[in-house]
Amino acid sequence: MNNLNLEYFFVSKSPRPFSINPLHSDSMSNAVVMDALVGTLVKFGNAEKFEPYLASSWEYSRDQLEWKFPIRQNLTTKNGFLINAKTYVDSIQRQARVLKSWGSLLQFDRLEGWQEFKNSETNKISGIYFTEQNEVVFKFVRKPKLFLDLLNCAYFGFYSPENYDENENWKLSQDFDFSGSHFLTKLDAKKNEISIEKREGWFSNLEETPKKITFKFVQSVNQSINSSKIQIFQTGDIDHVDNSKFSIIRAPHEFLCALVLSPKRNSGFKNLNARRAFAKKLRKNLKRLDFQSMRAEISDRFCADNKVPDDVVHKVLNSEENFEFKDAQLTLVNLASVLSVSESDQLIEKIVQTLNEMNIALKILSPAEIGEGWMEKVLSDEKFDMRLVSVLAGKEISNLNNELMFCTKMGVRFPDPNGRMCDLIREYELAERDVDENYEQAFYEILYDEACVIPILNLRTSWIYSNSISIQPSAFVPPYPRFDRLRLLRKS
Repeated sequence: MNNLNLEYFFVSKSPRPFSINPLHSDSMSNAVVMDALVGTLVKFGNAEKFEPYLASSWEYSRDQLEWKFPIRQNLTTKNGFLINAKTYVDSIQRQARVLKSWGSLLQFDRLEGWQEFKNSETNKISGIYFTEQNEVVFKFVRKPKLFLDLLNCAYFGFYSPENYDENENWKLSQDFDFSGSHFLTKLDAKKNEISIEKREGWFSNLEETPKKITFKFVQSVNQSINSSKIQIFQTGDIDHVDNSKFSIIRAPHEFLCALVLSPKRNSGFKNLNARRAFAKKLRKNLKRLDFQSMRAEISDRFCADNKVPDDVVHKVLNSEENFEFKDAQLTLVNLASVLSVSESDQLIEKIVQTLNEMNIALKILSPAEIGEGWMEKVLSDEKFDMRLVSVLAGKEISNLNNELMFCTKMGVRFPDPNGRMCDLIREYELAERDVDENYEQAFYEILYDEACVIPILNLRTSWIYSNSISIQPSAFVPPYPRFDRLRLLRKS
């Protein structure tokens, strides 16, 4: 029996407390863990294409309004709960009820029966059902976009009813029942450490798939690198790695690091002129920063392959924004877990410098310092003035991604104080229009006018891994690896 163990480190100055609540599954560290714990209908596979997972295949009608997913035979959760078409439909209907209050559910609003469900006329979406042939069926009134991407998310994976109480709230317990390639063995909140173990006999696991994986946060690679162990580091610090013992994989520039200014908190940034004045000063100071790094570049762009329109840049550079802050101190929560320690330090130094020029002090907090319920406290934008975030924004602007980021409580929850961004997104969504120059022009005008989200960096994540790991072609697909596709070649 394979007893190979793997250590997985997130290198970050701002560690986030681990959570296995599906509502928290979109933060980077949680997403990495949840992808192994939660079975979804499809997952990324070879050649960065989707492949069936809990489903054995899929098909759709010519007009793509009906999608069918036959479920694999003889699947159960770790605790033996049956996974079939009926129980999957029960699970996703439950998740839809839990998430309904979060605003848009992306493509779910195209399903038959969505409006009745949204209006609480029924507690199920009629366009999601199962057949006697053990198929899950999704029936739409409008053709969905990137539907497989949505089904790949842990939000819409299979969850046993054992994980919920009678009010469909996630249980605060360690006795969880999961449906993926691995199961939870330890969640140590004090150490902020989580361990999972391979499910023997699970269809997607290889013989050499890691038996046990332990996840931790560290502040540097050198702090924990050990050639006698089998390790992976998800990091930006790759300058001082012994390549004879470790190898490196670099993902494309698909991450955005941005500073979010709260328009809700009753302090300086509730005022539009204050946000604009600060944003202009910060951009000026950031221009003097050069990371000399292959993985990150200072940029005003929201996505790496999109250029900010010249007239928007001209308007910002020539604006006369002045504002006298009454606040002596503002607070910043550092959530940018994709940043390396050095990148984080340099960015925060420029933020501090900008505030000092305005005679304002800065108090910096990490999620761990905020404590229980930190995610809702921070993302509500009501208790803190700023948050430094990193998010998978993609290489090009996508209306669906923007809907996720600006118009739902799923994901990063970028503020849209006057609803202008979501109006633009819905206009293109309802008209079935693709992103074009007019969209990009309007998007950047709103982004810069509202000055709530300040793009700072376009960057990539990198993995440093022991040479004793044999990487399968589909093992490392951004933003996280498939642990059932890793092959460990020797004992740790």
